[in-house]
Amino acid sequence: MSPALAWTALIVAGLLDVAWAVSMKYADGYTRLGWSLLSLALLGAFVFLLGRALQTLPVGTAYAAWTGIGAIGSVLMGALLFGESQSRMLVSLRRRHLGRLRDLARREDVPFTVLGEVRGSSLVIGEMIDLPIEHARARWRRALPDRLGG
Repeated sequence: MSPALAWTALIVAGLLDVAWAVSMKYADGYTRLGWSLLSLALLGAFVFLLGRALQTLPVGTAYAAWTGIGAIGSVLMGALLFGESQSRMLVSLRRRHLGRLRDLARREDVPFTVLGEVRGSSLVIGEMIDLPIEHARARWRRALPDRLGG
C-alpha cells in the first residue's frame, strides 16, 4: 500500500470510528438491534482499515492522527446530534455546601459529578488516586515553568 493510500485508509478509519461512536449512542446499550448491528459493522470496518494503514504508516503517528479524528469528530457529532454541552466546570467547595450545589444542578438540569475529595492532607479521587496536597500544589506551581523550560 502506498503512503497516500495508507493515509486515506487512516482518515476513513477515523471517520468510521466517529460513525461507530454515534451508532453506539443510538444503539442505547445495544438494546436496539439495527443500530447494534450497524455499530458492530462499523467497528469491524474501522479496525480493518486502521490495521491496513498501520502496515505502511508509523504506529505512533498513525494512531495519534486516528485518535484525533475520532476524538474531535465524536465531540462535534455529540454536540450536533445530541445537543451535548462542551462546557465543563470544576468547582471546589466545602462538604457542607455539596448538597446545595447538587440541588442547584438538578434544578437547572445540569450534569453533576463529584470527582474526589480532600481527606486530611490528600486529594482522593475514587479508588485510584490518593495524592498528597503539597505534592499536587508543587506540581501545579512548577507546571508552566517546566513546560517553558525555565
